[in-house]
Amino acid sequence: MKRNNPNVEMVVYSEEGHGWYLEKNRLDFWSRVEKFLEQNLKQAK
Repeated sequence: MKRNNPNVEMVVYSEEGHGWYLEKNRLDFWSRVEKFLEQNLKQAK
């Protein structure tokens, strides 16, 4: 995936299992998604 889009970032939260149960990780994840979409949707215009 990174070969086709260098903006892709893999995020692993070591204290989580399957899903995001800790609020700090949910906030971090969704802020990263927001930044990713903002960057990539601007490029698509």
